Amino acid sequence: MVVYSEVIFISNFFTDIFLYLFTLTLLKSKINKFRVISAGIIGAICSAVLPYMWSYTSFIKIGLLIILPAVFRRNGNFKSYTTTLAAFLAVTLFIGGAVYALKIQIGGVNKIYIGYGLIPVLFSISGMAGLYFYKSLKGRIKSEINKNKNVYTVEISDGYTKIKKEAYFDSGNRVYADNGEPVVIVDKEIYNKFDGDESDVIIRTVNGITSLKCKFAEIKIYFNRDKNMIYKTAIAKAPYMSSDYNIILHSDMCPEEI
Repeated sequence: MVVYSEVIFISNFFTDIFLYLFTLTLLKSKINKFRVISAGIIGAICSAVLPYMWSYTSFIKIGLLIILPAVFRRNGNFKSYTTTLAAFLAVTLFIGGAVYALKIQIGGVNKIYIGYGLIPVLFSISGMAGLYFYKSLKGRIKSEINKNKNVYTVEISDGYTKIKKEAYFDSGNRVYADNGEPVVIVDKEIYNKFDGDESDVIIRTVNGITSLKCKFAEIKIYFNRDKNMIYKTAIAKAPYMSSDYNIILHSDMCPEEI
């Protein structure tokens, strides 16, 4: 039986993308589209050339298993990498195995294009759609549950970097930047993810006057699908966070108005 390289490339590309997205969702990690697509291309190319390099199959597969977790997810340290590797291996064995089982069960004259091409692509696309609706539904349910707790899902972006996390609405946060914009307080880890220009903001507390570093960003608050609010504001780095949440919204971002 002849199996065409382009069929292998396309089916493996979609399957790999689904495996990466499932792994990242399992790890509750940020999805970087460029990294995911790049890893998908690498994996698909290697799969397409395997029929011509049978004697090196084991080395190529082991090499991909080691390299790909470092490509589709940014790992800050070796522990993070090993966690990604373990999750990716588990997902590959269970879900990748299910896709392979479907391929070998398809017979008939169109076995090449259906069994090796169409089935994996349809399986992967339906899986990706399922992940999308799961995350969307989960976010909406969480927003509704947290609505009475002054906890909201927010998205912070500076045009280059974007993060999505839960934030606490604090009516006592009355910090303003020099231009009068409200200031959202974040912890050091979130603050350091953004590379914009820094400025100083002065806050007055019971302990005296304090100067905090701040950067300007756009903050989207997810109240519900029809009434989300976007603020162009500043994020200031707190020396420490006493709250259970690492993002403190400003009092001007009043949920009662929504």
